[in-house]
Amino acid sequence: MNTSTRPLTKEERKIVPTYFDDPCVSLVDNHFYATWNNHPLKSETAHGPWTLLDLDRYLEPSEVYQSCSNYHRVSNIDFRTLIGRYKGKNIRWHPTNQQWQYINSRPVNFTPTPKPSPTPSERDEEEVAGTLASVTQRIESLVSQVSRANTPTPLSPGPSHIVSHQLSPLQVPGSLPESPRPSSIVPSPLGILPPVVPLSRAPTPSPPSTLTPSTSTGSATPASPASAGSPVLAPLAPIMAAPAPSKTFGSAPEPFDGKPIHAQAFWHALENYYYLNGDNFPTEHKKVSSALTHFRIGTAAGEWAQDRQKAALSQTPPDFGSWADFKTAFEKHFIPVITTDLAQQNMFDLKQGARRFNDWYQEWSTFATRSGANDDTKIFAFKRNLNNGIHQKLLGVSPMPTTLADLVSKAREFDRAYEIYQSQNPRGPRPPPPAKNRNLVTDETQINAAVPQRPKPFGKLTAEEKDHRFKNKLCPYPTKSAHTA
Repeated sequence: MNTSTRPLTKEERKIVPTYFDDPCVSLVDNHFYATWNNHPLKSETAHGPWTLLDLDRYLEPSEVYQSCSNYHRVSNIDFRTLIGRYKGKNIRWHPTNQQWQYINSRPVNFTPTPKPSPTPSERDEEEVAGTLASVTQRIESLVSQVSRANTPTPLSPGPSHIVSHQLSPLQVPGSLPESPRPSSIVPSPLGILPPVVPLSRAPTPSPPSTLTPSTSTGSATPASPASAGSPVLAPLAPIMAAPAPSKTFGSAPEPFDGKPIHAQAFWHALENYYYLNGDNFPTEHKKVSSALTHFRIGTAAGEWAQDRQKAALSQTPPDFGSWADFKTAFEKHFIPVITTDLAQQNMFDLKQGARRFNDWYQEWSTFATRSGANDDTKIFAFKRNLNNGIHQKLLGVSPMPTTLADLVSKAREFDRAYEIYQSQNPRGPRPPPPAKNRNLVTDETQINAAVPQRPKPFGKLTAEEKDHRFKNKLCPYPTKSAHTA
């Protein structure tokens, strides 16, 4: 037994958070160790603060609260128990079900918060923001039209070289007054945002004489609104929602107690569970670290897991190794060779007898799978342990099945046919009645013990016999031996 750690006392359990997994105290440094959300934790005292060993920083209460959905709807959350108040009732966070529950384990349904009606001042601000947005859009449109109108048209090819200027209806000859600057107040669904400082201003346009006509389209490129002096607004950063916690699939395996008979079943359940939830563990170190929490504390398996945790956490940074190394170490420690030998022995000696084929085959196939034998050996052991009736039926099959799967299918068909016959004839064929031996038993010598035997009468008495019996005080009934009345 590993004596390097001890469980928490009653007083310590009242201090350490209840949602921590596998809390214990090291007898080497007297520090407290636990796991939370697959993160190994360490603290010098039960009161904290707790250190995330794999991230090398403290565990903040806000980080714990944010791992609980709808935490902002719950008030007065206790860091140790994760119990808070919602609509005047106590609720608690259930780490396994990943939901808030009432004290009677009924889940909490959070009702959506109604949007409050805007105040008069807020309505005024929305109207001003809408007006400014409309004015800003109109000014930008006018600036764009004026800029396009001031752009000279290219020279037309020909001897006259006539330059034609077409003025826009909004163009005013002569110098143009400075266009008003667009308002920096930008309306948005979230309300009126603070003024946005222009990042850059486009350079002053070149004189018209320096414009070079385009060789492909025959017209100068129109100036953009930015070239007319309009400020460039900084783009709004998108508001990202907080990522939802990862969903857990399947059920976690029962804690392993270290018994070899349960080792393979536990490992298959463990490997399948972490295959379904592989996205929740970005590295194999965290995957192995989480898998070590499925060993029952106080058993040989729990001591083995604690030794591996201690060895991994003693390194800087903590190193739990790869999943393949963890699997190899588990098989060497908990699945010894004697288990394989025992499976081979049961594969050869487990007879079907009077059991139904499906019941027997489920048990036999388990030993055959764990034995590691090849197909030919399994076929030999299968035929050897079959019921004699099914075995005789298989011998009459032509062609004879050559694989174990085909043999099992045929044997199951014969067993099913016999089961149907038994259901239609539950008593089976009736045997013929035994013949009587009249030389040994006759009607005259039969004795019925249930009926009392009486002597046969000798006939009626005459008058003289009656007087004689009366005078001598004899029995008036005639029998073989006279007796006194």
